[in-house]
Amino acid sequence: MCWYVLTGYALDKKRNQPIEAQVARYNRESGADIEVFAPTFVKAYNKDKEPRRRLMPMVCQYFFLRGELSQVKDFRYRNREYNLIHDRADTDPDAYMALTDEEMSGFKSLALAYKYKMPCFSLSEVDLVACDKVRIVGGEFAGVEGFLVSQQGRDGGRVIMKVSESLGVETLDINPKYIQVLSFAKGSKRIYDKIDSYIPKLRRAMEYKMRYGDLDVSNTAAVSYFITRFGAANIPSAKMRAKVSALLMASYYLMGDTERYEAAKRESLDNLDSCTNTLARDYIMGLRDYCPDYD
Repeated sequence: MCWYVLTGYALDKKRNQPIEAQVARYNRESGADIEVFAPTFVKAYNKDKEPRRRLMPMVCQYFFLRGELSQVKDFRYRNREYNLIHDRADTDPDAYMALTDEEMSGFKSLALAYKYKMPCFSLSEVDLVACDKVRIVGGEFAGVEGFLVSQQGRDGGRVIMKVSESLGVETLDINPKYIQVLSFAKGSKRIYDKIDSYIPKLRRAMEYKMRYGDLDVSNTAAVSYFITRFGAANIPSAKMRAKVSALLMASYYLMGDTERYEAAKRESLDNLDSCTNTLARDYIMGLRDYCPDYD
């Protein structure tokens, strides 16, 4: 059992099914237990002076399947658009490029680090708070940095910000497509509201992953933003720690971070007794049931 290297356009938009869905279908039909890893990152670029984002394969058109060689070859036989890569350093014609679990573990950690680093966010994807420092990406205010004063509009489509501490009365009323979060404000009276506002975004991401097998750019942005903001946040209330840990547990699962997923699951269950609200407890346990058991 090892990770075999295959080549093919797993992210081709013309395909009816992404590689994850194809592997899941193969496992159901053949009784196999092949795992797939197709790491991606988000590329930011400008087109006609407008910022754009695109989900790209991290290693060109390559991806990895973990399983017995006979199963991997059978999967490839049923999906001819993919190819196993021969190990040219081996004279055996049936020798293919492969990685051990240990080698793949290190590579997965690197891939996750890139996945967390979204280059920019749209305002409908994030919940900013006062004094967050941001940079405008694209448009006439491209490159401007400042501190958030308020966010207006139902979907956060406008930002009021001050350019610097010395020019505190100067504000910019901007409507950018994307922003880049440079640093988070320390503490906020509305922080619990921001945590609750993540719940519908998490639900959309969970539904998207169940349907398509992996997250798109927008859902990745919402999940990675929450992880970045609250992954190491100090939550004083044990009741809220149980909730935040459960949200992080589901978020880490969506991103494929099994190690942090297990840690967040343990913390959530350790604090569950402090959560006396029945609906909140049921929600936390519902998130636990959604996620698989990696133990």
